[in-house]
This record gives sequence, structure tokens and C-alpha cells, in this order.
Amino acid sequence: MKIKFSVDFDLIIKELKDFEKVKKILKYPYYFYKTFPQLENKSEKEIVKYFKENKIEIIKKLKERKIYIESVWKPVNNSFFKKITKLTDFDWKFKNYDCFLSCAWAGRYFLSEYFLSQNNVEIFAFLEDEDTINILAEELFHLHFWYYLEKKMNTNTDFIRKKEAYEFSRRDKKLWELSEIVAGFVLPEIGFYKNLKWFVHWWESDPKMGKLYKELKPLWKERKGFEEFLRKSIEISGG
Repeated sequence: MKIKFSVDFDLIIKELKDFEKVKKILKYPYYFYKTFPQLENKSEKEIVKYFKENKIEIIKKLKERKIYIESVWKPVNNSFFKKITKLTDFDWKFKNYDCFLSCAWAGRYFLSEYFLSQNNVEIFAFLEDEDTINILAEELFHLHFWYYLEKKMNTNTDFIRKKEAYEFSRRDKKLWELSEIVAGFVLPEIGFYKNLKWFVHWWESDPKMGKLYKELKPLWKERKGFEEFLRKSIEISGG
């Protein structure tokens, strides 16, 4: 199994034209302003203007980052996919996955309106090394998580692929929150989430999710299997 990384400047501009959405959901996209401090407090139009005016330089940096990210992910690629398969006792849906290098979002999977395919993720191109690996691992795990719920547990997950992403019903929001929390249990167990720099977990910034995380942690440690843990977690969370 492998990942194909891509650079697409036109798509970057499309996402930046909707940067208010990024700020609405993430409140303060710290990773973006750390990389582009000159753009803090700038409007969408000003951000897009900056990128267009510096297109050649930005594309050059993106291509350099692409080569570098490929090199830091390669050593963990095979073990990551194998360990997730073993831990969940469930095969991945696809043999190959695509990763778009974004300049707007820290990380997303197929709930992106630009990527409705189920084998696509995106990560911010200029993250710190460890955060790059951790966020990529998390987004890939999310794809596996939703596929697991759909096929293994007969759970309706259509909402996660709609264009109105993040506009969830109560039940859907609970499942989304659970997806973030479960990643927080799975990934450390297989060697990820170490030496984080810019990366802040949802359950660390959201008190309600933090409470659920603490409630489910003993259940994770005492689990007999992944499916059993998920069924109990869904019941507790109200998903």
C-alpha cells in the first residue's frame, strides 16, 4: 500500500478563497499564521492576492516539501497500514491513497468538498516534521474508521461525505467526535502522536470531547476487541 502526494496550485487558491470557513471551524489556524505570519489578520482576498503574486516561489517550496514529506513518511508507510489492519482486524478499503498538500487546512479527509473520493486526504504542506506524520496518519485512519463503521457495523455514514461538511445532526456530530477520540487511542498504541509541536487534539481544545475521552479511556485499555470497544463507545457517546 502506498500514498501518492500531489501539489495543485489551482486547488490551493480555491481553498484559500474560502479561508473564512477554515477560521470558522478551527477558530485560529495557528499552523497557517506560523508559516505565513505576514498574512495574519488579512482578508481572503488579500491572502489569495499574496499567493498569486508569489506563485512561482510558493510552488517551488511546495515541490520541495512534497519530496521531503515523501521521505519522512516512507519509513513508516508499511508498518502503519499493517498495524491498523491488525489492531482493527479489518482490511483497508483501497490499496493506494492520495494526499493533497494544502496551504489552508491542517488536515482533512473525504468530507472535503473538493475530494469526494474515499481514498483522498489532505494535510498542510508546511507542518513540523512530527506533526506531518501524525496528521497524515490520523486522516488516513479516519478513512479506515468510517469504512469500518459502514461495512463491519452496518452504520449509516453518508453524512460524512456530503458537501455540507461539519453541519451535522446531533447523532452525526457524536459519531464525528468519536472518530476523533478513537484516533487518539489507536495512534499512540502503534507509535504515533509523539513529540507533537503544532498539533492540538480536538479533545484537548473541546471540554465536552475531553470529558468523553477520559470516560472512554478505561474502556479502551480493557477492550477485548476493536468492534466491542466501538459498540460500547457509540452507546456511551449517544452516537
